[in-house]
Amino acid sequence: MTYAEAASFNLSWGPAAWLYLGEIFPSRIREIGVASSAAPQWIFNFMMSQITPHAIANIGAWRTFLMFCILNFAIVVYSWYILRETAGRSLEEMETVFGSAATAFDVEATRRKARLEAEGRGEGRAEHVEES
Repeated sequence: MTYAEAASFNLSWGPAAWLYLGEIFPSRIREIGVASSAAPQWIFNFMMSQITPHAIANIGAWRTFLMFCILNFAIVVYSWYILRETAGRSLEEMETVFGSAATAFDVEATRRKARLEAEGRGEGRAEHVEES
């Protein structure tokens, strides 16, 4: 049962937190942001690995895993309602997604400018050139 719980955690929420941490911080503070956010996760995982054998011995296996089930359900609810979707966005756009007004930039204006520059250089158009 312990292995089933560990496997389900490691195949679901376990790696998701690491991916999310790498996306939500702007480049200039990403190192310290990921480090300071990952430290509590390491501490919590260590704490859970230390209390699980004692919890199984004292309150029983089914109650311990019921507690894990309730915590995992709480993570699902938290993820669904609190976490913001980051799919399809660049790392630079994360500042806009998370409401950082001080450093956010106009994504659409940047895209328009890049598209206009590409069209001005002839990129994006397929031209047929015949060799003589």
